[in-house]
Amino acid sequence: MTTQLTFDLDTVCQLAEHAAAATGTGTSQPRPALLLHSGSNGIWLTSNAAHPQPAPADQPGTLDHRAAFAAECPSGSSWLDQATLLRAELIPLTHVLPLDEPTGRSLLDQLRAGDQAGATTVRVLLSGASVAIAVGRRRRRPTARRDEAATTRRADQQHADWRRLLRQYRPLPRYPRISELMTRIERLREDNARLHDANLTLIGFGIVAHRDEYLARTAAIHDEAQTIGAALQRLGAHAAAQLARHGWTMTLSRHRGSMHTTGG
Repeated sequence: MTTQLTFDLDTVCQLAEHAAAATGTGTSQPRPALLLHSGSNGIWLTSNAAHPQPAPADQPGTLDHRAAFAAECPSGSSWLDQATLLRAELIPLTHVLPLDEPTGRSLLDQLRAGDQAGATTVRVLLSGASVAIAVGRRRRRPTARRDEAATTRRADQQHADWRRLLRQYRPLPRYPRISELMTRIERLREDNARLHDANLTLIGFGIVAHRDEYLARTAAIHDEAQTIGAALQRLGAHAAAQLARHGWTMTLSRHRGSMHTTGG
């Protein structure tokens, strides 16, 4: 029998990044991982970092550190509800989910890719001692901090900032060249976002043969952005140069709104 637990991807990503950031801060620091537990607070995931994140003021339950709670058994769920859900699973749960495995496509990389592509959920599948992870494909975020409306607003703001810089640079003697390079950066960001979306879609169907091509294409995009950033710097467009070289993990895609919403 397989038991499925669903967690909010945004919260899980914050926990994963916290665990990853703590790696290497001391020789005794364990490999980065998420910890899956169950108990009087329901069923939850936490970071394994030596110094956990404090719990937000609005976090339910009695935990004194940040956690992501399973939607099926939220904070305060009774032991009977947990037993009904988990049935044959060991109670309490004490699973360790390494963030640097599997090699070549680590859990941390999968969480980041899913978050960048607009996914909203993480599913933990329990079957005896076996644990599997899947990033959900649900694209609507009706109440989450990164809902579709927020994504659109942020993309619009990025576009408005880019237009403002263009107006600011108009008096510069090499403005036509600056404008050409900035337009190229905008297109690269759209291409990069589409590649992330396509990659996540294929992974959702269990197709990984494209991985080397995907990595090569995104690497080529980022290399070109670095080259353009250096050219903008030489032309005196310093703010545009910085935006061209950085912020690729926050790339937003305007075309997502037209895509079909899929279940996760």
